Amino acid sequence: MVCMTLAFALSVPAFGADAAKAPPRTPISIGFSSPAADSEFEDVFYLSIAIILADRGYPSVKAAPADEPVLLVGYEVSGRSAMVRLELAEGPGRRAASAEGMVRLTLELDADLEILVDDLLGRAVPQAPSPALAGSDEATKTSSGVEAASEPPEAVAIGGLFSSELLRLEDTLRTTDTRRLEALARAGVTSFVGGFADYARLGATAALDVAALRLDPAWSLSVGGRASATRAFMNLGVTGGTMYLATIGPDLRAGIGARQAQRLSVGLSGGVAILALALDDGTTLARAEPFVDAGVQAGVPLGRDFFLGLDARFVVVFDPEMLIMGTSPTITLFKEI
Repeated sequence: MVCMTLAFALSVPAFGADAAKAPPRTPISIGFSSPAADSEFEDVFYLSIAIILADRGYPSVKAAPADEPVLLVGYEVSGRSAMVRLELAEGPGRRAASAEGMVRLTLELDADLEILVDDLLGRAVPQAPSPALAGSDEATKTSSGVEAASEPPEAVAIGGLFSSELLRLEDTLRTTDTRRLEALARAGVTSFVGGFADYARLGATAALDVAALRLDPAWSLSVGGRASATRAFMNLGVTGGTMYLATIGPDLRAGIGARQAQRLSVGLSGGVAILALALDDGTTLARAEPFVDAGVQAGVPLGRDFFLGLDARFVVVFDPEMLIMGTSPTITLFKEI
């Protein structure tokens, strides 16, 4: 933060002096067009393109919805990439031009957009020196070979507030797929509380979830099914058999979105629980009861859309003779498809 503040403070006098020598260019208003508009992507596109233009000496602003933009950015997202078309209107010192190409919606987004913007400016201002020649002797010569008076750099602004030397935005979306499938496998323990703890305090638990996932940059929502099985370890002094508990039912989770590399969500599930008592004589007694559970889960990326994390839930089985309750922390392996 200190370095950023010093850079900004040092840049202000220089910008003011340059502006006094050469009037700044009129800002280029940037607008967007898409068959499936996405405001989150447009914010990323705008800042990336504005920074690239600023690096080349062109200030810019985001066009208001009712305005006719000078630079129209048409885009169509497909998976992890987007087809982008840039259309620049005619203006002082430039002709109308367009450029289009595919860009990757990853950390390489800025590099791909730089190629498109350079292509666009090369068509609109064919006599402008390339960025590689800026500051060299060739950059001060006209097409006839006569040296021209070098001009001081113009003050550059992005939306009237930021300079590309002070702030840079990197794409942080872990994926652009908004509709995905996910599978979760869990294994851990269940710690029983309440009256049932007199019979068993601990159990071994395994669970499997399959769900449809809606993944927005800012939030996520998944709806699917969840099944679990738990074997209770009976306390010393408890005889007669071993208790098993199985649950199955719908599962709903809501959490953070694709802008974060990690996963974090809260969940709610309910349905049917099967209580089974395996007696010592080899017979089994079983009955179905309603249950509900709720909890949180978190995971960190392993790569290739795999995540490893923890899931903690509190489960309640509504047996007419006794509420069976317990907390169930588990290690969880996630896979998004």
